[in-house]
Amino acid sequence: MSESDTTKRIDALKNAAYSFIDRIALQNEEIYVSPFAKPFTSH
Repeated sequence: MSESDTTKRIDALKNAAYSFIDRIALQNEEIYVSPFAKPFTSH
């Protein structure tokens, strides 16, 4: 495997990780913004 192949694989993994983080952030935003979400209470 050449260095450029390794670099491409690393870039692909980074892009996948960033995409995953963005998707989770959007889902979290929906949870907090949802009018149906119950407020958090500690016991």
